[in-house]
Amino acid sequence: MVNAITDQNAVTGFPSESSTASPFFSKSPKHLALTRIAPLSGTSGNAFGLNKLGVVVGQSANLAFIWQEEMGNTPRNLNNYKGTAVDTLWSAEAINDQMVIVGTAIQYGTGNYTAYILTPP
Repeated sequence: MVNAITDQNAVTGFPSESSTASPFFSKSPKHLALTRIAPLSGTSGNAFGLNKLGVVVGQSANLAFIWQEEMGNTPRNLNNYKGTAVDTLWSAEAINDQMVIVGTAIQYGTGNYTAYILTPP
């Protein structure tokens, strides 16, 4: 399933045929040259957002991640960039070309979900 596309036709998403599949990125969906994005831990994840720079955001192991091709297939946990916020950054849904990320955070003590906005360094 493709979740995002850029003006340059790069795509990102999740292979829907498997519950243990990893998110993917492709510069060229015509030729199905997919780059697998490894999960942060566990076996699966989903990529939701993509900007024109090819930076992908999503969720893996109930944690928000950021990834770009120069990182190989290993994403970074966005919780490493949240500072002193109490909530866990659960999912990253979108990223713009200025690298501003929006998503969903959860406070595990209460189970409350909140929105967040983050610009990683």
